[in-house]
Amino acid sequence: MSEFSPHRYLLPNYMRKAGGVFFLIGVVALYIRFGAGIKPDWLQSKVFAIYSSIFEVRYFTFTENNISEEIGMLLTGLGLFLITLSKDKSESEATWQLRERAFIFTVYFNAVVFLVCVLFIFGWGFLAYMAVNLFLWLFSYNVIYLFLKHKYRKNTHV
Repeated sequence: MSEFSPHRYLLPNYMRKAGGVFFLIGVVALYIRFGAGIKPDWLQSKVFAIYSSIFEVRYFTFTENNISEEIGMLLTGLGLFLITLSKDKSESEATWQLRERAFIFTVYFNAVVFLVCVLFIFGWGFLAYMAVNLFLWLFSYNVIYLFLKHKYRKNTHV
């Protein structure tokens, strides 16, 4: 690889496993919070907020909040980030080209999903989509990249 290889900007491979653990814990935490509707009392905390509009609009203040949602979202996002930006066990120009293709397909996919949602989903449903969209682009990139990598290995018998 050349001195200016883009591979040098990727995280070490072991971060992919840590990302997988964070992602799974985050998804479970979000399921517990939203799927099961459980807000553990021990996660009730006073937190600093730049903006808060629970009962009244307040800026730069401390407010009481159950941080279960934030923990789940933080772990899910961090996990996907680490998985996305970690090196494969063997990086090559071919894997970098697969990463580029996956990125382009991800942009197209997410643009189509966005347009469909803008046209056909309204109210709280659209707000829910916007929350999911925070992770959708990283998740879809990883799925597309894994698909392209599998297809490449199948065609080259690697």
